[in-house]
Amino acid sequence: MITIHYLGNEFIKEDSLAIELVKKIKDKYKEKVKFQKIQTFEDLISMKDKYYFMDVCEGITKTRLINDIAVFENIRRITSHDMDFGFFLKLNDKLGEINKIRIICLPQKDYKELEIDVDNILKKLLGEVQ
Repeated sequence: MITIHYLGNEFIKEDSLAIELVKKIKDKYKEKVKFQKIQTFEDLISMKDKYYFMDVCEGITKTRLINDIAVFENIRRITSHDMDFGFFLKLNDKLGEINKIRIICLPQKDYKELEIDVDNILKKLLGEVQ
């Protein structure tokens, strides 16, 4: 089983897609994936043993899997928590607490194949841990 830590703000439409998506797919993956919402900055302080994240990113039209913090930093994110998320990613990387990272980047807007794309990414991630 893997845990995917996701970010989002249900009060800001452009930043709520990860929350809405998790509500739709969590039962489908309940045996293989635990979805855990990042609620506070304390949840981000130590990323040791946290490898999988999901967040909404601006300027992309399809879901992407990012394996590199530098690539993630070059994608514009939506709200202030994302600036802090990027900061904590860099900090934890410098501290040597990040051995690998996988970030599922969702576009701001839902699109027809969103769940299919996320399903394919989750299959890939689950294959990595077997």
